[in-house]
Amino acid sequence: FSQFTADRKRDLLKEVAWHFHIDGRRYFPEAELLHLVAGFLPTIDIPSSESKAILEEIAAQYGLLKVQAHGWYGFLHLTFQEYLAALAANEKGAAGLQEVGSHRSDSWWEEVILLLAGRIHDATPLLLGLLGHSTDQPLPLGKLAAKDDLFHSDLLLAARCLEGTPIIRMRGLRDRLLTEVKNLLHSSFYKLDWERTYTVLVEIGGGGIKDELLAMVAGKNVERWKRWRIGSAFEELGDQSVAARLLELLERVELDVLVRGCIVSALAE
Repeated sequence: FSQFTADRKRDLLKEVAWHFHIDGRRYFPEAELLHLVAGFLPTIDIPSSESKAILEEIAAQYGLLKVQAHGWYGFLHLTFQEYLAALAANEKGAAGLQEVGSHRSDSWWEEVILLLAGRIHDATPLLLGLLGHSTDQPLPLGKLAAKDDLFHSDLLLAARCLEGTPIIRMRGLRDRLLTEVKNLLHSSFYKLDWERTYTVLVEIGGGGIKDELLAMVAGKNVERWKRWRIGSAFEELGDQSVAARLLELLERVELDVLVRGCIVSALAE
């Protein structure tokens, strides 16, 4: 079919990914998948009766959507499903953002949200939605995080979206978000908050954040376990850009043995 171009195949894959990701499914029965394909084909002037042939063509040529077991299909890797679902959400505009935002507390949607943030033409509505605000209201003078975000999960997820350097057209939103996340290191009484905050800040990385964290590792006035946790965050990320700075820290005789061991592990990673 001349109508079934590479772009149309990609459109179909996006619809499949979106449909089943909303349903929370990694694998899907052939009958339901064929029904979905049959519903899509008339939109590109191909008869619904060709759904079986089209599905087999996609599975054979692309390899992204494959038979996983008898009568069951799935994407080659969950990452492909998440990526295509993010593309679909972006194309659906406000409705897509609303759907994604409604799942912000669901880890199943976490990667979709992060991928979407890096592709959308303005991440402002997405970030505000994650924080419990809307674009038609002024930002609060106080904290950005919603009062019911007791464990700061929404705040930290919104901050993780900054890793891909998204376009944020609302002036000051990026800086306020970063400031509020950094403030968790001083305002929160919970160890889990500190640990997750260190990890998120290492992931974001830009704007001098890495320098601030490395200075904390070297600082004598910072609690030992906090310095160790920062080193662990660098180890988890495997960020080679800080290798030279970590080597410099190892030359410090006064560096704590525990922290020194963590730096060595980070360098090995």
